[in-house]
Amino acid sequence: YNLTEKLIESRADKEKTTFEVHYQELTSILINSIGDPFPEVKKRGCSCTKLLATKLRGSVFHMQSESFVKPLLANFTHQHSRVRKDMIDCLCEVVLHGNNKPVPDIVPHLAQRLFDQAHIVRLAVIKLVGNWLLDLQDRYSFFHRLIPLLLTGFVDESVEIKEVTESLWWDVGIKYHKENEEELKDKYNFLNDEIANYPSECKLTSLTFRFQ
Repeated sequence: YNLTEKLIESRADKEKTTFEVHYQELTSILINSIGDPFPEVKKRGCSCTKLLATKLRGSVFHMQSESFVKPLLANFTHQHSRVRKDMIDCLCEVVLHGNNKPVPDIVPHLAQRLFDQAHIVRLAVIKLVGNWLLDLQDRYSFFHRLIPLLLTGFVDESVEIKEVTESLWWDVGIKYHKENEEELKDKYNFLNDEIANYPSECKLTSLTFRFQ
């Protein structure tokens, strides 16, 4: 997998057509590596898959991206927390640069990992959800599934996860505001100084991110 990773890193941009022609073979190699019984092979398979997704985004990656989802999800309960974390990181890139059709089936698995005993696994889920809310294709249609997952980060026992969650929440809200500025203009201009049941510890501003 060192060779595979180096080939993808150094040649995919220069010889993209070659990689597109052999994309099916690469997919099979990487899927088998993710399913390998040895943790280090699994992790290297994830590393190569993320790299391939990035290099072939906007090209042929979406054609086989769904085939990675099942083997990645199968490792979400692996005994090694680092493997679970790497699988989540890899899934983030696979869906972000591939087909978003599996998102509804993926969400329950992500929700389970938010109760993971390992801090790094829960943090990986929060980062994945934040990235999808910011950049996933057709992400608005998945807001109702993803936002509850991100909000869970606010009540995590880890200070770091709470801070990352807050940062992502504001990023998502600001981006939504910019993309829908005209539609939301009247709401912001006539925003009440007080909103019923609004958390007392939160400051109400013109960029308050509210969903109907």
